[in-house]
Amino acid sequence: ELYNGRWAMAGVFGIIHQEALGKAGLIKDIPWFNTGYELKDEFPIAAQLGVLFPLFGFLELTRYQGFKKTGECGVINMFPFDPLGMKSEKMKEREVK
Repeated sequence: ELYNGRWAMAGVFGIIHQEALGKAGLIKDIPWFNTGYELKDEFPIAAQLGVLFPLFGFLELTRYQGFKKTGECGVINMFPFDPLGMKSEKMKEREVK
């Protein structure tokens, strides 16, 4: 649950900052839910698939292999992945509340 919650928080962070940068005029002012549609001509689908499938396939495969070995989620060779020190019991309780 914490792993998925952290990804959700990162997604919300990205959405809010994209909207803020668009309103400030620093990037194209496109609502976050239309970004893929609006930028489809700038990033052809074949190029996206050629990059995303191998990249995310590698990341998910290494995450799964690390989970089988350690029982912890992580990234590439860092199991458990905890760069901010959120693994302590005190921080887990704060994050859930």
